[in-house]
Amino acid sequence: MAQSGLAHTLGLALESGEEFGMAMFPGEETPRWFNETSDRELTMEVSPWLTPYAQRIVIGNSKRYSQQHPAIGTPSVSTSHEEYIRGVSHVIDSCKGRNGKTVYSRVVCGEIGQNKLPVVASRLFESHPDTLRFIYHTPATGVWLGATPELLLDFDKNSGTFHTMAFAGTRPKKKFMEWDGKNIRENRFVIEYITDRLKALGVTTEVAALETVAYGEIEHLCANISGQASPDDLEKIIDAINPTPALCGFPKNEAICDILHNELHERGCYGGFIGFSTPSRYVAFVNLRCMQFRDGKFCIFGGGGITAESDPETEYIETDAKTALLRKLTTELNDGHADS
Repeated sequence: MAQSGLAHTLGLALESGEEFGMAMFPGEETPRWFNETSDRELTMEVSPWLTPYAQRIVIGNSKRYSQQHPAIGTPSVSTSHEEYIRGVSHVIDSCKGRNGKTVYSRVVCGEIGQNKLPVVASRLFESHPDTLRFIYHTPATGVWLGATPELLLDFDKNSGTFHTMAFAGTRPKKKFMEWDGKNIRENRFVIEYITDRLKALGVTTEVAALETVAYGEIEHLCANISGQASPDDLEKIIDAINPTPALCGFPKNEAICDILHNELHERGCYGGFIGFSTPSRYVAFVNLRCMQFRDGKFCIFGGGGITAESDPETEYIETDAKTALLRKLTTELNDGHADS
């Protein structure tokens, strides 16, 4: 579907106010649509931050979730530079005391007309063809849009074989450069957390060598992890590894405390996941590189892994890089300007 055609179709879906989801898998050019009348052999599901698998939202059938949980709000005020530096400094001190990691995020908020959002979406999708590109709307969540490079889980329901990844470590795109120790250790936190959590379920894993994965003008460290489980263990595995230290931290409980005490915004669906289910397969991606939209207001989320070795200003620059494209698109198409 051409970009202008996709933007037009998205515009109609948003104008209707009805619940829907749309996704394009890595390498695909044809959108997949999900709503109340779509094929139930393939469903799209979303899970907000810290929500267990059993409480996920099924697109086109979200009434059960909405009846049990309050609607997710939209942050309206951007994280200032001063607030971010102060929060990261507190988190660094916490990480020093426990030799751990916390993923600390900030938000960039502003206003944009609903008629501009489909153009933002289509341009984002066109610029990142190797990611899962998604947009969805439910009454509980509002509209969420993103292009995520991080797989949470690919699970074969018949055999129990699965694939996940340790996706952590970020730097500007470089050529022929070795990764520094801070980023390698940050990725190692994620590898150890995932493999330890799965080992506790009796699942043996294999970890591939580290790879460099490009995302726009930045790149990440990634280690692919595979294993064999019981076909009945899907829910246990999702809840064991979600959220990974790539979006939360390590140790998990201490990292969550850091986030709750220092972040000034609610994460909503940021850091949760988007899942796709068929009778034979379940594939889920982490909800990041994303923005939320409701009632003419948008909020872009971006975070980074903080350790004892982190430098607050360097971390701020990293979140700038991670939110750069969405900030650029909303600024270019906005009648005014994004609040930054």
